[in-house]
Amino acid sequence: MTRLALAIAAVPDVEAGRAIYNLGDLADEGVYKAMVHLHNQQRGTERLPLYQYQIVSASVVVEADNGEVSVISISEGTEHELLVRLAELMETASELVSWDGDNFDRPVLAYRYLKHGITCPAIFDQLSIDSIVHTTLSTELSGYHEARRLPLSELASVLSLPSAIGLERINILECYQHGELTELSHACDADALNSFLISKRLELTKGELNNSEYQKGCDTLHDYLSESKKTHLSQFAMAWLPNNNK
Repeated sequence: MTRLALAIAAVPDVEAGRAIYNLGDLADEGVYKAMVHLHNQQRGTERLPLYQYQIVSASVVVEADNGEVSVISISEGTEHELLVRLAELMETASELVSWDGDNFDRPVLAYRYLKHGITCPAIFDQLSIDSIVHTTLSTELSGYHEARRLPLSELASVLSLPSAIGLERINILECYQHGELTELSHACDADALNSFLISKRLELTKGELNNSEYQKGCDTLHDYLSESKKTHLSQFAMAWLPNNNK
């Protein structure tokens, strides 16, 4: 069974904002502000509806059938290219893990695949016997009670996982506006890694993995990160090791 742990970073879609609110040739920064302001006037909340976002970065932790793991960052190129790459990865997977998939990641992805006209059955087809299994960690851990949900960074802290560099720790829109795509990508990687590690701990807690299997999976990932030539991944490993969370 190939497992993917996914994290995405999304910002308001200025094309959607211009079309919905008739903003014409207003500069992007003005569109961002207008979208939030006008939606707040209409709906009483500054949180934009999910169809008004575009995806600017994505990260996937891949655990293959043989237990090998890898981290794939997708932050360069167009949104169309990013979505195609994600669809290719999901085509080979049997499980998709995310922190907030039911409430954010999957709906946003569904709207973006619809907009770009890209085939991605894994996002839509949940009824067939061959469908990919979707696991939303925040939903499962909260017992499907909205009031019990907590931020990924806080649970990571509780579990002694690196929690200082995820998407909740940065302003995604400001990073995107300032061209800080590397910081966005690194934050996505951190969220995908923590989601993966929490999913492994959940499997252990539910009795789906024994202690030896859990330890082996953590060791495999830690070795991969430690040996990575990407500094932020090796730093993640160093931050993880002192906490004795392997």
